[in-house]
Amino acid sequence: MKRTPLLLVIVLFSVFKVMAQLTLTSSIIPQNIALTYNNVNTSGTTVSPGAGGTGVTWDFSGLPWDSTATTYNYSVPSNTPYPTTYNPANIAAISPDGFGDYYYDYYYSTSSIYQIIGHVQPNGSSTSNFYTKYSDYETVVTFPLQYGDSLADTFYGTVELTYGTDTAQKDYRTGHVYTKVDGSGTLMLPGNISMPALRLKINRTTSDTTADGYSAGKDSSLSYAWYSPNYPGELLVIGYTPDIFFSTIDTVAYYQSISSITGIKEPAVTGKTFTVYPNPASDVVNISYSLQKSSTVTILVKDLIANTVLTVPAQKQTVGEHTVTLSLNSIKQGIYIIELSTDEETLTQKLTKL
Repeated sequence: MKRTPLLLVIVLFSVFKVMAQLTLTSSIIPQNIALTYNNVNTSGTTVSPGAGGTGVTWDFSGLPWDSTATTYNYSVPSNTPYPTTYNPANIAAISPDGFGDYYYDYYYSTSSIYQIIGHVQPNGSSTSNFYTKYSDYETVVTFPLQYGDSLADTFYGTVELTYGTDTAQKDYRTGHVYTKVDGSGTLMLPGNISMPALRLKINRTTSDTTADGYSAGKDSSLSYAWYSPNYPGELLVIGYTPDIFFSTIDTVAYYQSISSITGIKEPAVTGKTFTVYPNPASDVVNISYSLQKSSTVTILVKDLIANTVLTVPAQKQTVGEHTVTLSLNSIKQGIYIIELSTDEETLTQKLTKL
């Protein structure tokens, strides 16, 4: 019988272990990108997060989409109205509230840590907002992340309700968050999309008190979030919050709108052949790309709150090199996102207009 050298056995075992262990790094934190999430219809039903553990297949391919979606634009805080208030945040997420105003979420992220600095939530008026700001930041995760990792953190801050420049109410918040990577396996989403993923289980509680020490409210939530290496943002979120008035559990679920995943379809355009120049640009910008197969191509230029400001109408194009020149005279200075969509995928590039 042929014997395998012990050293080779050890090497092969080590290689298998590395291949089998998924690792998340700070590359999952979205920056300078717009992500769209499809909202799941949870009315009258309970969406189960499935089992934890290793080697799990989470089949959410049949999630019922309620035909609505929310776009989160991730930018730098200087592109929002409150950059100094939420210093040292280096990431801001901007999303519509559905009533003509916007939410602003502020984060601090490095290669080793991801923290929540605070939020601005509209209060039904352009001059009234809730400002949540943490003096002791909420640490959600540290990197790298692997199955079985966990983190517990306590955070402190204030919640202010303002009308114009006046503070109507100021409460003091204490919160606790416990995050555990409780699952590793394959995530399946609507659209025949599947990928290796880790699941984070997040328990969060907050307690607010007035300046006089009286209780101003408590809140708790349990959420599950799925991430895959090299894909920014949550791929799927399922959250549960108790409703103290009706003694029920409110369920929220949404999944990222992904047009193409490597290995599912051969992309018409690769990221290496999609370029924008000059960038920054003042008068015109050139958008260059190479099609590996014929496809219908649409180009949109969007601002950081997902409004489309320039459009190149959909057009069937043949294999080969293509360049589109756009005039920027009709848009003001700032940061924009260029979206190039084909039959299989949507690619994005950031554009700075001078």
